[in-house]
Amino acid sequence: MSISGISSFAQIENGADIEYRKQFNTYTNRIESDFHHYLNSNDSIFYRFLKDSWEVFTTQSTIQKADQPAPVAPVLEDKPFEIDIIADKIPQTKNYEIEEESPFQPLGIEPRIESVDFYGNTFSFQEFHEEDLFMEVNQKEDVADFYYEMRHSRHINSLVDEIINHISVHDYNDYGAMLFTYRVSNEIFEYRNHMVLFTWYALLQYGIDVKIGFSDRDIFLLVPWKTDLYNTYYFSGPERNHFIFSPDNEYADGSTITLMTYTKQHPGKCRLPELYLKSKPDFEVLDAETDIIYKNKHIKIPLNRNLIKFYQDYPDCDLEIPFSAAMDYDMLRPMGFLVQEGNTQEEKLEKILEFVQYGFEYIRDDEQFGRENALFIEESMFLGNGDCEDRAIIFAHLVRYFLNLEVVGLNYPGHVSTAVRITENSDSDGYLEINGEKYFYCDPTYIGAGIGMQQQKFKNIEPEIIHM
Repeated sequence: MSISGISSFAQIENGADIEYRKQFNTYTNRIESDFHHYLNSNDSIFYRFLKDSWEVFTTQSTIQKADQPAPVAPVLEDKPFEIDIIADKIPQTKNYEIEEESPFQPLGIEPRIESVDFYGNTFSFQEFHEEDLFMEVNQKEDVADFYYEMRHSRHINSLVDEIINHISVHDYNDYGAMLFTYRVSNEIFEYRNHMVLFTWYALLQYGIDVKIGFSDRDIFLLVPWKTDLYNTYYFSGPERNHFIFSPDNEYADGSTITLMTYTKQHPGKCRLPELYLKSKPDFEVLDAETDIIYKNKHIKIPLNRNLIKFYQDYPDCDLEIPFSAAMDYDMLRPMGFLVQEGNTQEEKLEKILEFVQYGFEYIRDDEQFGRENALFIEESMFLGNGDCEDRAIIFAHLVRYFLNLEVVGLNYPGHVSTAVRITENSDSDGYLEINGEKYFYCDPTYIGAGIGMQQQKFKNIEPEIIHM
């Protein structure tokens, strides 16, 4: 075709085509401009990390907790009263049952709205389709492009904003935020890899440092918890352990996993995730009640089944987590009579110590759960039993709440006890010094032992201190 022919063809091109070309050029120029702006941001640095910075790791066998001993014998004469526990359920397996009510379903929901029930809290969001959102991610080279697409999806980021708002309103801690986000992704996506990728992206936007790893065509969410988890696969990274987030326990068969992951952090404001519960998660209340009979007195303990279910699903972690966890104060108030009779700190402390020693049946974790499993105080109250660390946690929380005294856990090889900083004068010489202050021994498992008494076999052993 001649030059003049091209000119003639251009002259007969209609105005609609010219306008379309203008709009298309404007669109492509804007996309290119957005991409160059992206490349100059923190996300661009992360984009390059995802393109280039990958290494191969092999998961380690899980970290195991030490077993705890059988209950110790009393050191004093038997008490002149009997104590019975009546709890809703005292199961023999880890997965103790909690009766559930059907979640509330609002009437008149439009077809385009989906809902997720998270321990009684309903989260509703606009429905969309998996195939409309994601490019295929079949190899590590696809991850950077996937992240870029997600970062520029208005729909995805609107949903992430709603998720973050829900987390903040209900005061979920980092594990709650992670589990909630994964549950939302499970409602949206059919494929597990998409669930993991969405959870990874949303948590990065929330400000939690998480990574993903590839093994063949499987994708894993990798979490650098500040404190170690037990019975959970992990790999040792350059700075800390990274644990595979697997709430459904898909990878509990004992096999190792070889995977690739990127080694750099997002350069934005991402922090290491924590398992601590600095405030109690705000779950919809589903009433449960435990009836403890103590000195012929019925003590009705109100509990929230949804909170207990959350703790049942909590990962196996350091004792410091349940020792320091925020709790439901309404649960403790019915036990206030314990400190009404005494006049001094020691007298009140003795009442609480006696209550825990005799008020809860001793059951070893290996008998009840098949492994070591420290319970949160709400779980122990619900079950009406526990072993040495569970009794120590109950006692520590009661002392902190009713007497406002400092308590520490004492972690010995095969045993957990407590010590209390009594601020009044005491004649007891059974104490240890922590930062120049006297903390008096109080062992909730050493039946009949009073303040300052220790088991003989631990007297020459220096315990690990567990702070609340």
